Amino acid sequence: MKRFLVLIFVLQNLTFAEEGKKLYLHGEPSHTEQALLELINRARVDPYKEAVLLDKLDTTYS
Repeated sequence: MKRFLVLIFVLQNLTFAEEGKKLYLHGEPSHTEQALLELINRARVDPYKEAVLLDKLDTTYS
């Protein structure tokens, strides 16, 4: 009987532990988000090269 009660207690705690976990679902990124992710990753690969490319941009706000 004691083993049975211990087993029930352990199983209850396992279910409560699972309820505390949250699954992070972000979905598929939009086209704009995907483009930004690719720019960020490109800058991570070669930061110096990306800085040179950005420095060459001629925009009204730069």
